[in-house]
Amino acid sequence: MSDLPSLHLPPEDIQTDDCLISYDYMYNPTLLKGRVAFITGGGSGIGFRIAEIFMRHGCDTISGTEGMRRLGGAAADAAGIWPTIPLQRMGNKTEIAHGALFLASPLASYVTGTTLVMDGGSWLTSPNH
Repeated sequence: MSDLPSLHLPPEDIQTDDCLISYDYMYNPTLLKGRVAFITGGGSGIGFRIAEIFMRHGCDTISGTEGMRRLGGAAADAAGIWPTIPLQRMGNKTEIAHGALFLASPLASYVTGTTLVMDGGSWLTSPNH
């Protein structure tokens, strides 16, 4: 039992816009075979990781970017909200890419007109405004 993957742990990610060295988290090389995705902002950050994960799952991927502006201190400011997130951390690029992968795959065939909330549980624990 100890060799089972720990799905409660976040998948491997790296802070740079380099490809992941290894990737076997929920891996299926034919999951998106025959599909095409156009990803805007695919030159860096989350868009880059989504493009990489889609390609690893067999998708023909077209990536476009227009020179994205850096957020500067916005990430540091966001650290102040971490105590309000039940998972006590921000999601990484690979986790966000997995959400997009799910929506693009046949696994989401019954998902229509909805929003996939990926906020570490904040929506469930925040008061309605």
